[in-house]
Amino acid sequence: MNAPSTGSPGAPAAIAPRRRVLFLCRQSGLFGGGQRSLLLLLRHLDRTRFEAVLAVSGRRELAEEASALGVPVVDLPLSAMRGFRILRLPRNAARLARFCRSERIDLLVAMRPALCLCALSARLLGGPPWVWNVRTSQDQGRIGRFLSRFASRVLLVADALRMRFPAIEGTARLAAIPNGVDPRDFEGPGRAESRSALGIPAEGAVAVVVGRVERDKGGDLAVEALSGLPGLRLAFAGREAEPLFAESLRSRSAALGFADRIHFLGEIPDLTRRLAAFDLLVHPSRHEAFPRAVLEGMAAGLPVVATDVGGTREALDEACGILVPPEDPAALREAIRRVLSDPDAARGMGEAGRARAFGTFDAARVARRYGRLFSEALGDSDPEARPCPLCGSREARALESDPPFWTVRCIACGLVYVDPVPEPDPVKAHYDDEGYYAEWVSTQAAARSRLWDRRLGRVRRVLVAGRLLDVGCADGAFLEKAKTAGFEAVGTEISAAAARLARARGLEVREGTLESAAFPDASFDGVSMWHVLEHVPDPVGTLKEIRRILKPGGRLFLAVPNLENAWFKFFYRLFRRRPERLFARGMKEWHLFHFTASTLSRALSAAGLEVEASGLDEPDADVRKRALEWPARAWFGITGRNRTIGIQVRARRPAS
Repeated sequence: MNAPSTGSPGAPAAIAPRRRVLFLCRQSGLFGGGQRSLLLLLRHLDRTRFEAVLAVSGRRELAEEASALGVPVVDLPLSAMRGFRILRLPRNAARLARFCRSERIDLLVAMRPALCLCALSARLLGGPPWVWNVRTSQDQGRIGRFLSRFASRVLLVADALRMRFPAIEGTARLAAIPNGVDPRDFEGPGRAESRSALGIPAEGAVAVVVGRVERDKGGDLAVEALSGLPGLRLAFAGREAEPLFAESLRSRSAALGFADRIHFLGEIPDLTRRLAAFDLLVHPSRHEAFPRAVLEGMAAGLPVVATDVGGTREALDEACGILVPPEDPAALREAIRRVLSDPDAARGMGEAGRARAFGTFDAARVARRYGRLFSEALGDSDPEARPCPLCGSREARALESDPPFWTVRCIACGLVYVDPVPEPDPVKAHYDDEGYYAEWVSTQAAARSRLWDRRLGRVRRVLVAGRLLDVGCADGAFLEKAKTAGFEAVGTEISAAAARLARARGLEVREGTLESAAFPDASFDGVSMWHVLEHVPDPVGTLKEIRRILKPGGRLFLAVPNLENAWFKFFYRLFRRRPERLFARGMKEWHLFHFTASTLSRALSAAGLEVEASGLDEPDADVRKRALEWPARAWFGITGRNRTIGIQVRARRPAS
């Protein structure tokens, strides 16, 4: 994206040349989840668009496995730079810059702060742009915040890490893409054969802790939890990174009288193919970024019990396992007991976990997200991006990211929209909670009543009676006032919770989308849409449907948020110390489109509707927003430029 336009709007963008991406890893060993995740990315990255190159120091497991994937591996020793060794930075940066120029590297991807510092210095010497892939649970402090200001993109492995980078939060430069799993890696022998190969008794329940045997991974908490679970065996699958800690686990289990139920399996190269040997995965870690072990347990069909740290809850939902507080062996023990005491529920957790792992966290899908981010960092067009819904152009610039979703601005027409469009079911579920409307019927009831009165007054200036449809009628407050005023009022609403509230007022409301209501042609004198168009997946298509059901000469009364609300954005940033987000799944409102007066007018014209009047929306029901908006309203009175929170438009279907 962000490439120069290649032709008329609607023409496919030219595919950028194959880009060389250099992944910087100081060590070539395969010693953690980060390295395994990197190998999966190298396996699935689109080779028609990117040529991956791996730079390491030495030739160990990571280098060998990357070579087996057909990825070029270069020995590029970049010395450690701790303490006084920081004086080596100029030499390292010069070496990296020379290599990038000679090998025509287009993009650097660094995973450690020291390598980021080297990439930044190389950039100052004429090297390529660089991306910081943050995979560690450790906060990098001031050096991290410093580096984030200069990286082309900061790519997090979990949303839980966003708080470390307040300066770029809410911008396209900060994105979170989780680890992935490849279903092929979990095809292996069954339970009996796997247990035999691992030296585990064939009978009895066995829990596994996957990862390095070190204090941070919480193995001591798992041992303490085992003390109240007679008959359960506990296996540690990972290298003993801290031998003294491993010895303390052996000593503690012997003191508690169950040393014979503890198994130290060491590092198992094909562990993902052997996870069928276990009954559940326990992950008692003290801190995590995004735990690969949890994801692998889910992919293997195991129920998971894990501590609620870092991005763990982003991987594990309640259908797949149980989250417990960190540093709490008693809670860990009780969660394990719950899983073991109900085999049917445990089986259901395993099945749900496998479906979630192979769906949401499929490695090929994750690699496509990386590819899109790399293209954006390079200023290339993304061939997978959807055309602009308004003009058809594929040339767009990313404004924000909440992977797999991107908020982009069309370069040709200026429309801002979310790409890809979220699936209908999650959107409907987002608005189906009755709590979403609680504020409307409590603290904002009086203010909203006045708001609907003002909007109905606007309608009655040109339409005093007839059949009126309110699209997205919510709790039916406006519809009720229209009915009382003499209109034959009908509503549509996708939220089942809101539709129930509206029907409780005695109103006719059809649950579902406007299109699913299938109204006859030319059946309404007027249609209203109050802050609804920005939520629909195809605004032009919805407006065309409205034109179809309007009688010739019928009116559309429409209000949407104003993307050019500069005054409110200024105060938002002043008070919140960050820019206002346009779209994120954690937000209350999911706005799939963001209109200006210009793009809204263009959408109406594309649907065959004529704009009769365009101006300010009514003051917001939220008293805080109304208080902040008065200078923008005064500005409109002086200049005619709308910088308020909303736009209100009246359009009509041509009489012929």
